[in-house]
Amino acid sequence: MLVARFRLLALSLSLFGVVACAANGPLLGQGVTTMRAGLAQAKTQSGQAFDDINASRRDFAIEDVLDANRAPQEKDFDPVIDKDTAGRWNGAFDRLDEYFAALIDLVDAKRSQETGTQLSAIGTALQQPTIGLKLPKGSSEVFAQLGRLIVQARAENKALGVMRRTDPAFQTLMRKMGDLVYMDDDGSGADAGTLSGLVRTQWQRRLRDIAADDYGDVASGPRDARAPVIQKYAAALDERNAKLATLADLRASLLALGEAHAAAAKGSDSAVLYWIGQLNDRLKEARQNVANKGG
Repeated sequence: MLVARFRLLALSLSLFGVVACAANGPLLGQGVTTMRAGLAQAKTQSGQAFDDINASRRDFAIEDVLDANRAPQEKDFDPVIDKDTAGRWNGAFDRLDEYFAALIDLVDAKRSQETGTQLSAIGTALQQPTIGLKLPKGSSEVFAQLGRLIVQARAENKALGVMRRTDPAFQTLMRKMGDLVYMDDDGSGADAGTLSGLVRTQWQRRLRDIAADDYGDVASGPRDARAPVIQKYAAALDERNAKLATLADLRASLLALGEAHAAAAKGSDSAVLYWIGQLNDRLKEARQNVANKGG
């Protein structure tokens, strides 16, 4: 299993346009702006993961119909990640984007007063997920808790104060979303309902078919006849693991967002810079991966 790794990125303060004696405000503003960019990339990563899962479903359906020697039916190609599920995830990322946008506004003293009303609206919406706000199943209560704290924090009138109040709930939310994206397979079935669990279930049958059917057809044949089937099985494993690694990386990105938020809430300039570096590093990697796929 490929596990996403954090790589220490040595960053100078000049990278973010601040000097050694920079005030917390400018640094905090840069930090939240980068967090928001990281969130946008995480949303893009989730969309790519959904597309990959559904593309595998399509490929498997074609093989199944051909093997069954029958006419295809629309239900054969029903997506694993339907529009409702994808919409719930998009809604979650959009709500968090609104939260980050409000924090950025709070850093600007000229706009902090009007932002209090904005925060209140965001917090209230998060507490009413059934009213025009669909969230990933299993996360509604965690979002509601963040919403309650956002409403309570509106009186802080400063981004740092808001983040200090909301950080415990934000950490819980990032861990929850991360667990919904990816969990290790320990054999207990704990990953059921997660995106990584969907991928494992999806590929389990494909690997079983190769091992039982494809290999069964050549099991008694010569080595040269068996080799292509073994290679097909290994290639399928590589493809499945690559998809799982993408989900593990998405989970790591969400946890990095949580760490960056915690560092900012504590007013730790060095830690903020470190986690901004991690997010920037991930943004670069994700963009390069997209470019490589496009090429």
